[in-house]
Amino acid sequence: MSKQSQRRKRARFIRAAESKPLIQFEANSLDWIKAAEGGEDGDGKSDDQPKRFSMTAYTGGAMDIGYYDAPVVIDLAGMSVAPPLPILMNHDADKIVGHADDVGLSVSALKLAGVISGASQEATQVTASAGLGFPWKASVGARPDELFFVEAGVTTKANGKTFKGPVYVARKSTLGEVSFVAMAADGKTSAKVAATAAFTTRKELNMKFKEWTEKLFNGDVPELTEQQNENLKASYDAEVKAAEIKAAAKPPIEGEPAPAPVVESPKFDMEACVLAHGKHVAAIEALSANYDGKIEAATFAELKAAAAKKAAELKLEAMEDEKPVVWLEVAFIKAKSEHEVALIRAERPKAPAIHAGGNEASQAQAIEAALSLRAGLQTPEEYYSRETIDAAAKFRNIGLQETMLTFARANGYTGRQTIHAGNIREVMQAAFSTHTLTTLLTTTGNKLLLDGFNSVSQTWREIASVRSVKDFKTHTAYRMTADLEYEEVGPAGEIKHGTLGQETYTHQAKTYGKMVALTRQDIINDDLGAFDDLRNRLAIGQAIKMNKVFWTAFLTASNAGTFWTSGRGNLVTSSSLAEAGLNTAVKAFRDMAGPDGNLLSLEPKLLLVPSALEATARKLYASQEMRDTTASTKTMVANIYHNRFKPIVVPELGNSSYTGYSATTWFLLADPKILAPIAMSFLNGQEAPTIESTDADFSTLGIQFRAYHDFGADMSEYRSSVKATA
Repeated sequence: MSKQSQRRKRARFIRAAESKPLIQFEANSLDWIKAAEGGEDGDGKSDDQPKRFSMTAYTGGAMDIGYYDAPVVIDLAGMSVAPPLPILMNHDADKIVGHADDVGLSVSALKLAGVISGASQEATQVTASAGLGFPWKASVGARPDELFFVEAGVTTKANGKTFKGPVYVARKSTLGEVSFVAMAADGKTSAKVAATAAFTTRKELNMKFKEWTEKLFNGDVPELTEQQNENLKASYDAEVKAAEIKAAAKPPIEGEPAPAPVVESPKFDMEACVLAHGKHVAAIEALSANYDGKIEAATFAELKAAAAKKAAELKLEAMEDEKPVVWLEVAFIKAKSEHEVALIRAERPKAPAIHAGGNEASQAQAIEAALSLRAGLQTPEEYYSRETIDAAAKFRNIGLQETMLTFARANGYTGRQTIHAGNIREVMQAAFSTHTLTTLLTTTGNKLLLDGFNSVSQTWREIASVRSVKDFKTHTAYRMTADLEYEEVGPAGEIKHGTLGQETYTHQAKTYGKMVALTRQDIINDDLGAFDDLRNRLAIGQAIKMNKVFWTAFLTASNAGTFWTSGRGNLVTSSSLAEAGLNTAVKAFRDMAGPDGNLLSLEPKLLLVPSALEATARKLYASQEMRDTTASTKTMVANIYHNRFKPIVVPELGNSSYTGYSATTWFLLADPKILAPIAMSFLNGQEAPTIESTDADFSTLGIQFRAYHDFGADMSEYRSSVKATA
């Protein structure tokens, strides 16, 4: 996708985020469970009692919604919903079906339960149609009160999950209603009605789930986590659905109740077990990769070997005893958790247990925002919500010591509440015993790094093309030398092949980096000013380095005399920056042709000049009239180049510290989006540096930060510019 297309797409995203259209999405599941209390005990009153329903409306994931250009996530932490919640037909407020009187909202799920209480034709239609087996769908409508767009490549968190842009996140929303619909966009939702007393009640289903689980584990059910229970329940629900479909396929016998679905015990499936083992091994590898280099090599290898052995043993046990795949999946979940605990313990010294409250995450974010603000972050609203910035006010005076002590106390530290030479190691061991403080310092550092990095002028972006490379190898690209002129197609309809040229150039990314430390002395002195070095030494220094690498490559090519030459037609001499000189350069630009002799027909757009020529360049661009110095009488004439060539002023072009500098040489360039004389390459498209933090080595008591960036600058298309010398 071209840069122009990307900008248009980004603009559409932003407009959509500003317009905030209603979010309507299909519920995950909808189950009728029973009539009102006392209505299905065989007393014949079931037809007079309102039916109740329950559903899991949303599980916190990204949803594809037709009128949004990217997936949408509703942050459940910011959702506003209060019973009674209207239950409608087809999102029509005049078609009332009932209401939800029980709303369960957690960090990972939205669950509803309610009554078909509407005295309407639609309520009767829903109940009667469902009783005859019609598969109703459910659609949930929410209003996004605060909708944010996350750009491509950027990650964000919501509902305990991490999402990568492009994605919309509704940080605040209001759940307005739930509707019955006959058709759902993705067909994933369903409604099942218990129309007679013979259908299974929720209590009976729960009993059957318990029996099903006991059969699964041969009567010895282990202690399971909430996630493991949810996975098992999902497998059981799938069995129930299959059984109900099977039961519904049998024609009912007149005068007799419909048969209750029979849920069979889970069965052994060898292929499913093999697949589950493969997924588990891949998950273990991905988890271990996060700790590679952070744990002593021998210990790391031992832990990986133990995890692989455990996986093989569980797979063998499942196959020998012909256990169902859900048993194996639960076992793998437990094994993965045990492996992660072992990795965490091996990574850092043992520390007291953590006694953090439920608001640890929000408090950590507020502390991060306070640190960023104190360190001089210029645009906090781009990184933090208004609530977080307001919460940061509580920590507005927080320093290095209090930050470290806050996390040390959360991890069990009970010593003195100031840091001194005698307790600094104990405080640091407790503070860094979990990843929370490391993550906070790294996240804060990245924001300060980007803030400082963007504060330095990056004029190179106005004349260069940007490339993404996947490794550090030298990559070869082909110049625009192809013979691609269309030829007339003859009566036979044969289209001739074009020929591609072999003229090439190379580009390569290299790594540049720097380290800085908050020393033992900084921490004891509570010197938060040292934290600002992240902007000065790591961020600004990196932007300066990038400019230096770029303009060194550009001026080295200018000095070498091989990129701009008379033979290539992109060099004009004795052409000072004035109307006459521009005439010569523009003609040379328009006369440039490919190897096949065809004119390129590129349009000159930019005027690249050193500081010494800035005033002249701006006059040529802005003035509508210029003094005619060639005539005997000095008169004002129309400036034919008014508003034509945008001046790009680069001090490096005339700086004597660069080889090839000149105060009088200037360049005429095409739009770099079409053709550029130089390319900047970034590893995996990462255009900003990365910062990482950790507690220092044993021999250095403090906190270390390192920043690095992978990029390179190389000359590319010589037909995109003309160099002019005075």
